[in-house]
Amino acid sequence: MFKNILQSIKDKIFPNKTYDTSQVDEIVSTLDSVISEESEAEELPETTRTRGEIRKEAKEERREERKEKVEERRNYRLEKIAAIKEKFYAVASKRKWLFFIIVGAIVAYLVIFKGGFGGGDILTKIKGFFG
Repeated sequence: MFKNILQSIKDKIFPNKTYDTSQVDEIVSTLDSVISEESEAEELPETTRTRGEIRKEAKEERREERKEKVEERRNYRLEKIAAIKEKFYAVASKRKWLFFIIVGAIVAYLVIFKGGFGGGDILTKIKGFFG
C-alpha cells in the first residue's frame, strides 16, 4: 500500500529517472513498523454515543457541579457562623475582664472611702493618702 503511494509520488516528482527499489522497500518497511507500533499502542474501542447519552452525561455533570456549589455555599456559611461565634466569645471574654475590673474598683472605693470591713487604723492611713 505504502509502496504504491511512494512510487506514485516519486514518479510524479521524477518522471524520467529510474530509482533503486531497495530504498523504497526500506522506507516502506520502516513506515509499516512505526504505524503498527502506534496502532498497537492506540488500540481503543470505538465508542459511538447517541445524543441521549451525550445529554445524560452533560446533565449528570451539571448536577455534580450544582452539588459542589451547594456544598461550597454550605461550608462557607458554616465557616462564617464559626467565625462569628469565635468573635462573640472573644468579646465576652473581654467584657468579663472589664466587669471584674469595674467590680474591683467599686469594692476598693467602698473599702477605702466608706470604711467597709472595719479596717480601723490601716484604712484611716490609706484614706489620708487620698484626701
